[in-house]
Amino acid sequence: MSEDRFWKTVEDRAEHFFLGYFRDPNPEYAVAGLAQAVRTTEPGGSQNALMMCVRAAQIYADVAAAYRDLAEQLPEGADIINQVLAAAADPNAPDPATCAIQYPADLDFLWSEFLLTGAAAPVERIAAVLAWEDRILQALTGWLKQTAWTPWGRTARAKTIVHLREAGFELELGQPRLGNRFDLDLLTWSQMAGGFQLKESMPFEVTDALVMNMALKGAACWSLQSNALQHDVPGAIYAALPDRDRLPQFVSPDDH
Repeated sequence: MSEDRFWKTVEDRAEHFFLGYFRDPNPEYAVAGLAQAVRTTEPGGSQNALMMCVRAAQIYADVAAAYRDLAEQLPEGADIINQVLAAAADPNAPDPATCAIQYPADLDFLWSEFLLTGAAAPVERIAAVLAWEDRILQALTGWLKQTAWTPWGRTARAKTIVHLREAGFELELGQPRLGNRFDLDLLTWSQMAGGFQLKESMPFEVTDALVMNMALKGAACWSLQSNALQHDVPGAIYAALPDRDRLPQFVSPDDH
């Protein structure tokens, strides 16, 4: 087999590995996934792809054995392959059932667990992120309850309210979610994709923690909607969400 044909075969098999290994857990697909990750990585590797390869070796004994064979067949990638095997044997490796969800990469790790096993538990953990506190709503509610005592303060407040309403935010104290249909963290995340300037527009301090909370919820919503169109388990979990009507639609059936 020519080298070009060899790598084309690897590419085809790797696609099966990364898009749904649980459907047919043949170690040849896992080997192709690791070979492609080794070939296409920059120094240090593609962390998401390599972590999925690590987790595959932890779950499936035949995959770990196949990786060891690959290290002999692909000497130029032996260092990375051996690092993957060492990481898989590390007793301190993260557990998808208990690992903290602090960064978007943590969601990728949970999606990898689903794609490797087809299990519902990691998807349920991702879906649970959507129930996290709506921090934009909390901050806007607190601001609206404050009194502007000076004429210039009232003028600035009125301008801010007009600006936010033009951007799609309702600001009605006493109404659920200030009268907004959607979770405001998710609405804001969506609006930012269209050019909404968060720090310049919001009348309160925008902290890194607030931005990360919003980014995690946005990534969880987008990825759950996307995978719901491709796989039965995420589809069922998404369909059963009790507050699904408060989630903006980031992914439509037309996208697939």
